[in-house]
Amino acid sequence: MAKPKLKLESLNLMEPSSSDLDPATLAEMELAAACLKIRFLVERGFLSLAVEKLEEVFSKGHQIKNLQNHLAESATALLQAYEKSKQYQTTIDIFKQYEGILGDNHIALTLAGSSCLHLNDSQQAESFLERAVQKGISYPDPYLLLGNLCAQSQPNKAVAYYSQYYDLRSSVMGARIFIRRVKSLLKTGKKSLSFKNLPIAFIGNFTIEPIKDFLEAECFKQSISPQFYFGGYDQYIQEMADGNSGLFKFDPAVTFLFLDSQTLSPELFNNFFETSPEKRFLLAEDKLKQVEALCIKFLDLSKSHLVVSNFLFPSEYYMGIYDAKIESGQKEVLGKMNDYLLNTARSNPQRLHILDTEKVLSNCGKKTCSNEKMRYLAKMIIPDQALPDMARELMRFVRPVGGKTKKCLVLDLDNTLWGGVLGEDGLEGIELGLEPPGNAFYEFQKAVKAMQRRGIILAINSKNDLDLVREAFENHPNMLLKLSDFACIRTNWKDKAQNMREIADELNLGLTSFVYFDDNPAERFLIRQQMPEVLTVEVPEDYSEYTRTLLNLDVFETLSLTEEDKNRTRFYQTEEERRRLKTQVTDLEAYLKSLKTQVVIQPADSFSIPRIAQLTQRTNQFNLTTRRYSEADIQAFAGSEKNRVYFLKSGDRFGDHGIVGACIVRIENDSWELDTFLMSCRVIGRGIENAFLYEIYRKAGEDCIKNVVGRYLPTRKNQIAESFYSEAGFEVLTDSPQEKIFTLNLGKNSVPLPTHIKILDHEN
Repeated sequence: MAKPKLKLESLNLMEPSSSDLDPATLAEMELAAACLKIRFLVERGFLSLAVEKLEEVFSKGHQIKNLQNHLAESATALLQAYEKSKQYQTTIDIFKQYEGILGDNHIALTLAGSSCLHLNDSQQAESFLERAVQKGISYPDPYLLLGNLCAQSQPNKAVAYYSQYYDLRSSVMGARIFIRRVKSLLKTGKKSLSFKNLPIAFIGNFTIEPIKDFLEAECFKQSISPQFYFGGYDQYIQEMADGNSGLFKFDPAVTFLFLDSQTLSPELFNNFFETSPEKRFLLAEDKLKQVEALCIKFLDLSKSHLVVSNFLFPSEYYMGIYDAKIESGQKEVLGKMNDYLLNTARSNPQRLHILDTEKVLSNCGKKTCSNEKMRYLAKMIIPDQALPDMARELMRFVRPVGGKTKKCLVLDLDNTLWGGVLGEDGLEGIELGLEPPGNAFYEFQKAVKAMQRRGIILAINSKNDLDLVREAFENHPNMLLKLSDFACIRTNWKDKAQNMREIADELNLGLTSFVYFDDNPAERFLIRQQMPEVLTVEVPEDYSEYTRTLLNLDVFETLSLTEEDKNRTRFYQTEEERRRLKTQVTDLEAYLKSLKTQVVIQPADSFSIPRIAQLTQRTNQFNLTTRRYSEADIQAFAGSEKNRVYFLKSGDRFGDHGIVGACIVRIENDSWELDTFLMSCRVIGRGIENAFLYEIYRKAGEDCIKNVVGRYLPTRKNQIAESFYSEAGFEVLTDSPQEKIFTLNLGKNSVPLPTHIKILDHEN
């Protein structure tokens, strides 16, 4: 039987007639409909009619607050159409006419900036685009345009803008656009761009080539120009075992070995439950021993760092939750396999490392990012959606190998290290403790403290009263950090960019060494504008995300932790005591004598090699040749009869400096060539470098050497070392813009030892 039709009238749901609406509502409704007409005209290409309609609507409705968004959207659509059709002047004219409703719209500001850029009005373009960034900080397009704007005159700033663009558009297309822009800058030969060439190899038993665009983009962000080698599918055994393979001919600085457990041990995983529990891990262990032997052989034959991926756990187990109760279940076996890899890496700590692939995919969400079709068809164990995050994880290894690790974390205080404003809320009013919301800031301080334990220098840059700050650090019961944890403190009412410059001067570090963390977007914008070399963290509005944001940064990673790293804050604090003494002593010679500096100079040993390698990778200012070497390189030099490697430790009345100098000598017949001569910037200017050269001269004489040759290869940062050899009595052999070569005849000349420095035996 058919159901009776329902009459709408019976439900009393009929809409009110126009006569029931008040005049203001009627006018608003008509104008909203007119805005839709403008969009319709724009979409159909009737731009002149759309302009007329916009003028009509604006004249009637620009005062109606509820219509502001409708008007802005309609005007923006019109701007997009004119900009797309290359009518740039019209685009700008329309924007200026309606700037009252468009001035806060980041898309409209970007369109206006783009049009100015096309019309070569750089000043107006920069103004519009900077406003667009401030109004829509997560919108990528203005960063790309600002990069284009700076490309000719400020290439470093252009790279910084392009990097921000890619951060906001981490897709394959975003990566390729970013790569093209940076390659264009490099191709034009911009001398101010200092990119390091770094060969990176990939081998393994599953497909990983699609990561190339993402990793290249991440490398460019860190001023690394990568060259890539991808081994054949499942050809890693041949590649690693044969010293004449394509892998060895490529000579990588870092090699990534990606392994899939099922491909590695198919006899186990294809017959997992048919294999008795006691034999399951033994089958996997046999294959792991083969991998271990391959790794050891590869490291013996190559100078490369080797990074091995751990094994992924499945998102679901065949036995479900019962897998945890059975002997040698899937999770247990895979866990033991990963433990085996960890133990292998710990037994070879210098150049063998573990990539936590499992962590990366877990953070991405295995089910969310999975692509089962590509796993079956293309052997892509790492799904495409996880590749940007995987590339960022790989940079944790690439960056330190390339010598691009950051050194100093600069922090704001109010609403950063604690919640609230100290000057307004007082010591008792700031949020910091074990209960919400203060527990988020407590956790953040814990993460910052961990950074210091990793050898990261901490500094404060805050608009605050120093006495109040000192009281807070000394007396707040839940303050984890203390003022003694910071190597440099700027709490005043100065411009934060000026404070940053002073911090850099006091610590004697280049701006590229700094990371800036501040909750205030205006302050971050200031630092980005004036100091693009500084990595300014995009701090989230939600303070509960601070800790994760800091720990997600890949810029502080190190592949080894030296004693100098652990004591770095103390080194810089004693440096401040030396500066105070210098202000009290007017005579430089008297100041140097009062320091009572002592040095120890010895051949490299297993203890000093990691630090020597670190110095070659990080030292820029007093580094005569700026040649970068790995621990394996230093080990090879130290073990060769054709080389000598020396390190220098120093200290004075205020404390130990640690290992601060390194010299690598190449022996050619009766000559010593100083391949590398460097000193940490912390001790430059006290004659320690001269004492080091004196001892090299003395040791050369003991070896019956006739000449010592030194080279100076100029860079943007090592100008302070240019006259070092000539002032020490060396003669100039050749002098060109690319290289200066000096020589010292030991029979005719000598190198003096500064009278205020004492050279000790190593045993002392």
